[in-house]
Amino acid sequence: MGLTEIELICQLLCEEKAAYLEYETHTQRLAICDIDEIELYVEQREALIKQINEMDQQIKKLCDKDEADGLLAYQAVKCKCDKEQLPERLDKIYDAGQEIFAVANRIRGMEPQILERLEFERANLLMKIKENNQSVQAKASKYYSPDLQEGRLLNSKYAKA
Repeated sequence: MGLTEIELICQLLCEEKAAYLEYETHTQRLAICDIDEIELYVEQREALIKQINEMDQQIKKLCDKDEADGLLAYQAVKCKCDKEQLPERLDKIYDAGQEIFAVANRIRGMEPQILERLEFERANLLMKIKENNQSVQAKASKYYSPDLQEGRLLNSKYAKA
């Protein structure tokens, strides 16, 4: 693998790390944000995942081009090998992959807390809906009709001219 491909992979890994760090920030915000902001952060995280997946595909294509070191380089990116197994020229790729792996692990550690928060908010909203549906106004609204507001008690088709 030539120096140009290695530099391109390292650049993509740097961009990928930045996307992961932003994803981590949105994940942290999900834990403490107002309920009205949850959808915004979830959508932003989804957009970042798409960017990360696209960068991964670009990295995979660069690695697939090189028959000699491509597999080792991709293993280095994904932290699927020991650094000692790699040629020295791939050390930068391995180190960048490790940095991304560290951020991804922090995010994985936060996910259970986020899922718990989302489940709590969902249950809370369902309870409020049930309470609202059982309220006096909700029961009275079953008997409301526009005719009552206009002072007519009979449906217009039964009223005599």
